[in-house]
Amino acid sequence: MSAIRQSYHRLRTGNLLHYRYTEADGPVIVLLHPSPMSSRFMAPLMRHLAPLGCVLAPDTPGYGYSDPLPNDDAGLAPYVSVLHEWIAALELAPLVLYGSATGAQIAAEYAKAHPEQVAGLVLDNALHFEVEEREDLLEGYFPDRAVQPDGVHLLGHWCNMRNLSRYFPWHRESEATALPAPAAPLDAVQEQLVDQLLAGAGYARAYRAAFENEHLSNLVKVSVPTQVICWQGSPVYRWMKPILEHGPWGEHVRISDCGPGLDERYALIFDACQGMARKLPARTVQRPDFAREMDRQGVAVSYGDGGGASEEGENPALHWYGFKHSGESRRIVLLLHDLGASAIGQFGPLLKDGGAGCYAVDLPGHGRSGAQGGIDLSGTASAICDTLEEMGVTQVAVYGVGLGAAVGLALSSAAAEGLSVSLNLVDAGGAVPLLPDLSPEEDGGHLLRLWDELLELRRKHPKPLSIARGGGPGEREVDLEAVQRQALDWLVVRQHLTAWQDILRDFDWDARISGCRDIAERISWRTPPTDDSGAVSRPLPQSENRP
Repeated sequence: MSAIRQSYHRLRTGNLLHYRYTEADGPVIVLLHPSPMSSRFMAPLMRHLAPLGCVLAPDTPGYGYSDPLPNDDAGLAPYVSVLHEWIAALELAPLVLYGSATGAQIAAEYAKAHPEQVAGLVLDNALHFEVEEREDLLEGYFPDRAVQPDGVHLLGHWCNMRNLSRYFPWHRESEATALPAPAAPLDAVQEQLVDQLLAGAGYARAYRAAFENEHLSNLVKVSVPTQVICWQGSPVYRWMKPILEHGPWGEHVRISDCGPGLDERYALIFDACQGMARKLPARTVQRPDFAREMDRQGVAVSYGDGGGASEEGENPALHWYGFKHSGESRRIVLLLHDLGASAIGQFGPLLKDGGAGCYAVDLPGHGRSGAQGGIDLSGTASAICDTLEEMGVTQVAVYGVGLGAAVGLALSSAAAEGLSVSLNLVDAGGAVPLLPDLSPEEDGGHLLRLWDELLELRRKHPKPLSIARGGGPGEREVDLEAVQRQALDWLVVRQHLTAWQDILRDFDWDARISGCRDIAERISWRTPPTDDSGAVSRPLPQSENRP
């Protein structure tokens, strides 16, 4: 089976669109996800459809790892425009287009706007609401989720995601609104919570626009071959019945009342896509040349065991951030974050203002980087070295904090001849961070404990040292958005935390440091090396603490 890879596409606006894809020959099938999820939600269906050809799933702008839309235009038209630009840039048409819920509404609007691009349309979880009914359901459906000092907004997010599989609408908990299907497991709820937190304050934008588009009058205008799947196992099956009962549909439309089993649903999707794709030309979505694409602020590079996929069928990918090194220079600065952090969370200001040749990477299991197949320190270092080699880098100055310092030492050992490494180690050999137990709880209490823990860390250091301009300690107000970013970082790394902690506890710092000739400087901070946002603002403090 073809592995699932990840990549980014830069739009004309300068924004990045993240997508998953299978590197295979065959017809193109594009999958559009529900809100507030991301393309990660489509990975099981991607694996199921992989035998049919090239399967791609973009993150809707503002969701997952895709940048939000640059303007405030309402409705689905801006999402259709972005989708069209991406399809044209990757030369994917003609294609089969599948969408679920929000994805179904974007797909239908795309097929109406660009019918020549779509050989077939498959709509899943497409609904019909009467106008008054929709207005009633929408009342209170999208509450404001602005960050609150006491962390109560996290409980709101949790209640939202937990209740999606229990009630419709989710915010009206009663016997009348209870759904018949079993509730989603709490681990699955927490995965979806991460997606909603990634969407941030704009989590409702495409979600609401799609909701307002759920009407038969919009579906009947579709002119391309269309399969509408009304799945009895869906929590919103009741609002599919008007589509089932409407008639007559044109000969190009097929409406299927699908049984409640997930296997039944997947089989019907597979048959529909196979039938529509049968006459399409074979195409291959190639792995992008990331050495050429490194001027983008986000690049996903697959790694591990010859690029092989995990048992789940997805290639692990290291996500890089930064700016292309300029001219003939082959020298770069590489920032490696600490355990429980991320490249953006710890080095955001530097990546914004660092200029050409300044890079950072999310380590496996952190930020946007996956860890399928397990955690491996030497494998991580080798993957970074491979990327540097493909970039043509000959000199790299590494600034590693905590876990990043350990990766830097491993990178020094893994570097091939021709790559000169200069190590700047921050808090090397320090205490292994102890994060709170983030196992999901029914009432969301684990999220409040997480928030309190993060606030306590800042209360312990009320006067963080500012090193952005070489200044001394000064009072700072707590940046709640920074606390939110750190909370998200910790939720992401939760399932990989124990493995990384074990590696750090077993890491022989003294032996590694004494045997390494590439160390330029060792730095120990008694106060957090942060600005008022909690992010490292300059990794180059002067220090006499040298090895």
